[in-house]
Amino acid sequence: MCLTKIATMKKSYLLLITLTLLMISRNVSAYDFEVNGIGYEKTSSSAVSVTRAGIKSYFGNIIIPSFVKWNNKTYRVTSIGEVFSWCSELTSVSIPNSVTSIENNAFEGSSELTSLTIPNSVTSIGNNAFEKCSGLTLLTIPKSVTSIGNETFKGCSGLTSLVIPNSVTAIGDYAFEGCNRLTSLVIPNSVTAIGDYTFEGCSGLTSLVIPNSVTSIGNNAFDGCNRLTSLTISNSVISIGNEAFKDCSGLTSLTIPNSVTSIGNNAFDGCNRLTSLTISNSVISIGNEAFKDCSGLASLTIPNSVISIGDKVFEDCNGLVSLVISNSIASIGSEAFEGCNRLTSLVIPNSVNSIKNSTFRGCSSLSSVVIPNSVTFIGDEAFEECSGLTSLVIPNSVTFIGSKVFEGCSGLASVTISNSTTSVGDEAFEGCSGLTSLFIPNSVTSIGYEAFQGCSGLTSLVIPNSVTSIGNEAFKGCSGLTSLTIFNPIISVGNKVFEGCSGLTSLVIPNSVTSIGDEAFSGCRGLISLTIPNSVTSIGDEAFQGCSGLMSLVIPNSVTSIGNEAFQGCSGLTSLTIPNSVTSIGNKAFYNCSGLTSLTIPNSVTSIGNEAFYNCSGLTSLTVPNSVTSIGSKAFEGCTGLISLVIPNSVTSIGDYAFFHCTHLHSVVCTRTAPSLKWAEHIFSNGLLYSDNYIIKTLYVPISSKTKYEGTAWGNNFKNIIEMEMPDIK
Repeated sequence: MCLTKIATMKKSYLLLITLTLLMISRNVSAYDFEVNGIGYEKTSSSAVSVTRAGIKSYFGNIIIPSFVKWNNKTYRVTSIGEVFSWCSELTSVSIPNSVTSIENNAFEGSSELTSLTIPNSVTSIGNNAFEKCSGLTLLTIPKSVTSIGNETFKGCSGLTSLVIPNSVTAIGDYAFEGCNRLTSLVIPNSVTAIGDYTFEGCSGLTSLVIPNSVTSIGNNAFDGCNRLTSLTISNSVISIGNEAFKDCSGLTSLTIPNSVTSIGNNAFDGCNRLTSLTISNSVISIGNEAFKDCSGLASLTIPNSVISIGDKVFEDCNGLVSLVISNSIASIGSEAFEGCNRLTSLVIPNSVNSIKNSTFRGCSSLSSVVIPNSVTFIGDEAFEECSGLTSLVIPNSVTFIGSKVFEGCSGLASVTISNSTTSVGDEAFEGCSGLTSLFIPNSVTSIGYEAFQGCSGLTSLVIPNSVTSIGNEAFKGCSGLTSLTIFNPIISVGNKVFEGCSGLTSLVIPNSVTSIGDEAFSGCRGLISLTIPNSVTSIGDEAFQGCSGLMSLVIPNSVTSIGNEAFQGCSGLTSLTIPNSVTSIGNKAFYNCSGLTSLTIPNSVTSIGNEAFYNCSGLTSLTVPNSVTSIGSKAFEGCTGLISLVIPNSVTSIGDYAFFHCTHLHSVVCTRTAPSLKWAEHIFSNGLLYSDNYIIKTLYVPISSKTKYEGTAWGNNFKNIIEMEMPDIK
């Protein structure tokens, strides 16, 4: 076991030594010989490259010779390798005319390097050659150089001016990224392409001319050049990359030349001082978010050449008041003009076949919009919160209206839905409080969830024969609705569909409806008359809660259950007949129906829920049928008008306070020969000592049963217990 541990430790030490050597080798370049402290590597029989000798770090002033002698042989110095990288105390280097190339990472990280002359002999400068040489302030690139590698001068934050010679044809990616003090830049006619991130973060740059030789501007090429006020893009450029001029917040005017065919994603995103923009006829596509947050842009004409506008292209251009979209455009992307809250009018051309999600969302000043016959689809939230929109005609070509399409269009007074529309999406017109009239055509088969919720100005509504389903809360809060017609194909009235329609006075539910959902008509306090057809089998929880104006109600024989709180607070209801089909009455079903004077409970009911008839103070007499087995807690509590009560033999369970505070109850007839063990002790009181005025005078029980009641907690509720022949209760 000890031998195993020793072997493991030896392996660990060997691994550590190997890793250490690998780390050292990164800083040690291969060299063949050393002269005056500088290492050299042979590249041919007569030439050498300057390289690091051992792990030395150079400092001060370094002079590199044109020729070096070793072992009686002279070599020409032609290149500089990764020799001066991260020499933090190096201040100047003299490079001889013999050098033709500066290799990758040659001076990377030498932050104190302030003086450097690149001779005319140099033709190429490698990747990262001068990266993070933050002490360099001036640099002249000679005419002999033909290419500048990737990240060559990246992070040279002290560099103030730069002249790139005519010999250079390509500038690599990130070549001058982060040169934030660079104020002057001349790009010569020889350059054909500007790479990705080439001048990103050059925040000191104020003006720029892109020459005729350049055909493409890479992604993020000038991203974050926020002091750039003047920009000239030549006619040779055919593409502008993604985020090419993103956050160039100082840019005020821009002309995109006739040569450009595509504008990349986020190309001018955040150019918030841009007030003038000319897009040429050559542009075919405008990428996603291309001009997003260009809040200074007031007017815009999109030329005929453009066939597609990407997602969020002009999002939050909140200074835009005028917009002309050309006839060539087939599609407008999602959120394309979202938040353009000063845009007042809009004509969508005939070429457009769809309006996508959130396209004009939040365009609150938009008062007029023309949707052409070519549009077949209007996406979700397309015109949401366009509160200035007053009228709208949806053409016959539209078959589908998405969710929240016109939600919050509070100024919309008139809307025409075409005959071709088959569905109105969820929340489509929610909050359109100014809408006074609405015609739903026969083509519509479904009305979505909350489709017209909060349309408080809507006064009348006809739901056509074609509609088979109405979503939950579809007309919730339409408080101005006084007239409603529903036709036969509807099979269910969903939850909260007409909740809070307080202006509705009468309602006929068609024979096709089989169920009334929870809170379907809750709060319709103006509802006086209601007809429930024989087709309805269930009435949901709180279905007619708070319909205080409802005076009469006929529940048909088809109904089998009445939900919790179904008619709670229907204080105007005076009489009620529950049909033989009903088997259960839910909790609080008729809670606080204080105007109810007559109640018939049929033989089919087996249970009466908790607080089912709580505070029905107008009830004077009550007969519980033989079918009932349980009466819930507080079922008839507060029925202060109740004088007499008959409890049949079938009742085995009575909840606490079932008849509590029935202050005028004088007599109770109980047909059971003895109290049930499941009868609560405090059915008529809360267990406190009451005066004679609060003790019920008489309990009538079957012959030979008196002794079984006397002395029980239940029997103590009564002043007298009298035996009698029991009535036949059905």
